[in-house]
Amino acid sequence: MNEPIAKVVEEFNKQSPDIKVNLTQIPFSQYWTKLQTALPAGAGPDLYFFVSTYLPYYTSNNMIMDLTDLAYSENGIALDKHSPTAVEKFTYKDRVWGVPLFMDDAVLAYNKRIFDEGGVAYPEGGWTWEQLLDAAQKLTTDDNWGFIAAGSGYPGCTQFVYQAGGHDYIDGMPAVNTDAWKRAIQFNVDLMYKYKVSPTAVQQQETDNYQLFASGKVAMAHMGSWCVSGLVESLGDDVAFCETTQDKEWLTLCNTCAWAMNPESKNPAAAYSFLQFLGGEFTAKAISEKAIPSYMGMGQAWADAFPGVNAEACLQSIDNGHTMNIETLDLINSTEIGQILTDELSNIWFQSKTVEEGLNDAQEAMTKAVMEALEGENE
Repeated sequence: MNEPIAKVVEEFNKQSPDIKVNLTQIPFSQYWTKLQTALPAGAGPDLYFFVSTYLPYYTSNNMIMDLTDLAYSENGIALDKHSPTAVEKFTYKDRVWGVPLFMDDAVLAYNKRIFDEGGVAYPEGGWTWEQLLDAAQKLTTDDNWGFIAAGSGYPGCTQFVYQAGGHDYIDGMPAVNTDAWKRAIQFNVDLMYKYKVSPTAVQQQETDNYQLFASGKVAMAHMGSWCVSGLVESLGDDVAFCETTQDKEWLTLCNTCAWAMNPESKNPAAAYSFLQFLGGEFTAKAISEKAIPSYMGMGQAWADAFPGVNAEACLQSIDNGHTMNIETLDLINSTEIGQILTDELSNIWFQSKTVEEGLNDAQEAMTKAVMEALEGENE
């Protein structure tokens, strides 16, 4: 995404000679840690790239500017030009907190060559878990895996959890040892160790999921829309996409990525001017080379760049409302609380704990951490 954004900055600087935008690029592996350190210290950028997942945390800790009045003023931002879904995902407590840039979601990627060689019909959006397992078993051979049962992260096991009707939190408290969670996580574990249609946790640690699928040795995997370009480049006509699976619900994880403004910006007028440009058509056209723009009418241009692979599946999940944000808390230590769950899931994947043990331990530790955080905020 760096190249399209650099192009946008260059164009804005040409059009607005009185304003000079400097672009700072940070490796994604370091991005959130650096941002969450800089903003509270008053050293953050005027504008920054943001995802809807973290809205509760940032709004409750004054790390993001409320754009509602500016956005809907006479000199406002053309939010009506963006997908209502994207705008909605950056609307929190009836306030607008970001200018949508692009959307991403998870789809089921599959290798047509492996399906053809196995004599199995291609998957379709809305397949049940049972249909997924049946196809994976038929396609698992000495040479190929049928599926990748991913661990934590996006997209990962949480995809199955939400489809089963589970939630990370209910009424602000952890809810990770429910029947829905246990059923979904057990299914993920069974794909690896009972049915043996997926690489194990150790094997996934040695080679990440994307590389496993891109190698052409896996029949199916949940992949993010941001992977489409690279997978087409690696697998060519062998790869295709459809909407994801369903259980109790037909859902896929979705993020809206946007530009947000630092409430402590030292250049608010200039920053807002650039923010308006970022919400416009030039920016949308530039990023359509790499991602699904939230700017209406531009998503199809992105999909059209990948003919024959049904990249439209990424758009269909969003258009059909089969999307859900990863759930977070608005507590100051929400990231640390989420890490408790990640660590316990890792114990389950590597079989040092059963599903029951790991989820019960996660529930207990997360609940304790939430209660302590609430007590600290009320002092």
